[in-house]
Amino acid sequence: VDLGGRRIIKKETGSDELIGAVLPGQYRVAAELGRGNFGVIYRAHHELMDRDVAIKVLPARLDVEASRRFALEIRTVCKLNHRNVVRVLHSDVTRDGRMFVAMELLDGPTLQEVIARGAAAPAAALEVTRQLLAGLAAAHDSGFVHADVKPANVILVEEEEDAPRVVLLDFGFSCLRAERSVGGTPAFMPPEQYRGDRIEASADVYAAALAALRRA
Repeated sequence: VDLGGRRIIKKETGSDELIGAVLPGQYRVAAELGRGNFGVIYRAHHELMDRDVAIKVLPARLDVEASRRFALEIRTVCKLNHRNVVRVLHSDVTRDGRMFVAMELLDGPTLQEVIARGAAAPAAALEVTRQLLAGLAAAHDSGFVHADVKPANVILVEEEEDAPRVVLLDFGFSCLRAERSVGGTPAFMPPEQYRGDRIEASADVYAAALAALRRA
């Protein structure tokens, strides 16, 4: 799966009016990649730059809170110019009023898929954890908590280096430090987040440690 989305499920068959459409910013939508809690992920092609991207499009009818959280997600990731955080390229509104964001298209397995293959060599597991923590540190330094760190939200991208580039995805549940998150994945939540209390950077570190244990 190559995208920047959450809890991706196999797409349903059927027509989609966005396939073939050109969104503001010259993004021609090519195919649906998957669906998550907060929208549909598409592969698109930027016609001027001649490059493929991932596009997350939100539903047409959103309540005020969902719109606010999506805007926060965009602002959060845009502030993070870090190789271990997915890069946002553009954000706009479709002609029928749906918010969307264009991101780099990532080609590689999720950490969850890698874990399913079996235990990793200690050096490889440590390198994945190091890069994941580096991405989280960038978010924390900018004043944000990811609040949904888990293997499914991490992609390993093969590049021309010894180790894959580890990329943190999906800031849909992110919040400011010392605020309450509106969601997350219970299996990776620290007790204070599960209770609905205010959370700090330590919540992400806790979740990253649980992910590392599953990788070991």
